[in-house]
Amino acid sequence: MWLLSRSHVTHMTLEVKSLLTANYEKMLLAMDEADSLKPAYLEVVESLMNGEYLHTLQDAQRRRGSLVQLYNSIDSISTQILAMGTTPSNAAPKCSPTPPLENLKLCKAIHSRAAQYIQENLVTLTALITEEK
Repeated sequence: MWLLSRSHVTHMTLEVKSLLTANYEKMLLAMDEADSLKPAYLEVVESLMNGEYLHTLQDAQRRRGSLVQLYNSIDSISTQILAMGTTPSNAAPKCSPTPPLENLKLCKAIHSRAAQYIQENLVTLTALITEEK
């Protein structure tokens, strides 16, 4: 895992650890899926821009929609992870009463990396051509 090191994990309670780890792994799976879908989307868009008829605009829109859903899911999960580092147990039952500074730093780092990933991938996602073109 890329930000979740063994030293950070040992400082968290078991409940927080399992919830954080589960969300982190879920986020990584969504990132992997987005990374695997993006080349196919870019290929479809390039084909359409070159005037080829191998793919339809609807196919490109469907692929783009899937990617956007994954990026939204990544954002949502990373926001949940951030909340784990800042929310006391009365608001989020699985979190420790007072989150240690290491937990907060880790959760912020995960959220920050996810935001960077989304910016690198969603914001730079090639726009679709219109039906007129």
